[in-house]
Amino acid sequence: MGTNVRPARTYGAPIRASDLRVTRFTVRLIQVGFGRAPLYAYFNGTVNAPYAMSKAGVEQFGRALRTELAIHGATAGVLYPGWVKTPIARAAFGDNDLVTQVREQLYPRFLGTAIHPDKVAARVTSGIEKRSPRIVVPRRWEPISALRGIVNPLTDLALDRNTELHGLLRQLETRTGK
Repeated sequence: MGTNVRPARTYGAPIRASDLRVTRFTVRLIQVGFGRAPLYAYFNGTVNAPYAMSKAGVEQFGRALRTELAIHGATAGVLYPGWVKTPIARAAFGDNDLVTQVREQLYPRFLGTAIHPDKVAARVTSGIEKRSPRIVVPRRWEPISALRGIVNPLTDLALDRNTELHGLLRQLETRTGK
């Protein structure tokens, strides 16, 4: 950290859409006088809409919390990770052929590759030290994030017309019994 950066204390908290225990968490940040609330958001939720909805809520919560905590010297930041090499992502990277094909239809190759969790950890650490309001990792997602208002409608249009993706989604629904 640079000499003009105050050391940040980070308090992790599991935040679920159905269980936002915000008050106690926020009070603790205020009590220490200088804290950091890292929150996790997500880019796209095709085939996992409930998860994506909760992350969209977390994103908006993080933005509001950052503003509300500013008067107390505490901050909140939102992490926007791309694909990360974790057990939950394995289905999209070969463990489930159908889910892998859906990922390949949803994302161009440069956005559809997973990174190691250590890279995410390094960016989170840097973002906390800098008190960044947004931490986007890997950086190749930054233009997509910055241009969401333009890119999302175009992406939606392309996906709505992608008949190969539609066929894969029908197969996935059949497999899961939906």
